[in-house]
Amino acid sequence: MPARPSSPVNHRIDRVVLTGGSSGIGNALLHALLTLPEPPAICNLSRSAPTVEGAEPPRAVHHLSCDLADEAALAKTLPRLREWTHSADEGGRLLLVNNSGFGGFGPFPEPDAAHNLRMIDLNVRAPVELTAALAGDLEQSGGTVVHIASTAAFQPTPYLGVYGASKAFLLHWGLALAEEWKDRGVRVLTVCPGPTGTRFFEAAGFREAPLGKRGGMTAEKVAAQILRALDGRQPLLTTGVGNRVLSMISGRLPRVWAARASASLLRKLRLERYQEGREESRDDANHPSP
Repeated sequence: MPARPSSPVNHRIDRVVLTGGSSGIGNALLHALLTLPEPPAICNLSRSAPTVEGAEPPRAVHHLSCDLADEAALAKTLPRLREWTHSADEGGRLLLVNNSGFGGFGPFPEPDAAHNLRMIDLNVRAPVELTAALAGDLEQSGGTVVHIASTAAFQPTPYLGVYGASKAFLLHWGLALAEEWKDRGVRVLTVCPGPTGTRFFEAAGFREAPLGKRGGMTAEKVAAQILRALDGRQPLLTTGVGNRVLSMISGRLPRVWAARASASLLRKLRLERYQEGREESRDDANHPSP
């Protein structure tokens, strides 16, 4: 169980709609919210239900099973989500966390076109649809929207091209929405984590996070920074000092230079993965399964 946040949210959050709370940053944030002195009611949207302390979700966590990358499935789930937000309304603020997302590593169109189109549906279309569906509740309650983007949003990312572009969309849309909605009393915070100890790299095709040996943050530390940022006014949070410095540098480079620098790094990671795969193949050949 993650440690209690050192700086809990000062304003009251009554209801939380969270996507992807079954793993990674979403699950860490769910745990962190439940450690607040007055835990909010939480509705999680994902394909699988989250676990809390190794048990079934407590009554404070309502789960709606939904494949957010499936437009028809999300459309069927929205009426049940609106029903929950109204039934859980006790006069506090609504927090929407658009967290779900996945990536894919390799030269386009690897791994295949369907994977990339599904990525766009989950990383881009689903947050837009959910935010639009809850816009009235957010304005009425003076609520907050949190988009989980990535430091990949600050520069072109060869070999992660579709993923990086999807996170760039969240970054630019989030900052624009923060300006549009501030007069309505709705805050929009876009979060850009760097390499984080989640299942992202596994889903992208790595056995483990390739940058792990060079640093990174745990999902719990990212979640704690998000909670602290909810009491501020800034529209953008890049987690970790090193990530903030790198994002500032890459964001100021000419786009062509930034793309070339990213390509050099990511090409090296791809080669490391390829060589690792060849070594595993040789090990398997020398040690066949019984």
